[in-house]
Amino acid sequence: MNRIRVPKYAVKNARRGLDQRKQYSESKRPVLSVKEANEKDIHSGVTSARTLIANDHISLKMAERIYDYLNRNQADTERSLVARRVWGGEKSQRFQEYLKRKLPSR
Repeated sequence: MNRIRVPKYAVKNARRGLDQRKQYSESKRPVLSVKEANEKDIHSGVTSARTLIANDHISLKMAERIYDYLNRNQADTERSLVARRVWGGEKSQRFQEYLKRKLPSR
């Protein structure tokens, strides 16, 4: 298996996260823009959201990035919940658990 199916709830979370991200002023946004992430040499949540929204399946590498992000970042504030949503996650950790079951190395 080289690719992992993207559940509809993860797409819904990613869309919701992008919409919620817009409600914050630029300096207070909970998710880095693609440009800001590139400057820090990290992967952008905006890129992840767009990938989840645009594809029925994601690569194992992308799934690992998303899993690692969701595993390290808990939704303890509204801003952190928005950040988790752009990565397809939510408070319940449903997507994180789904990826853990699907990834061969987890």
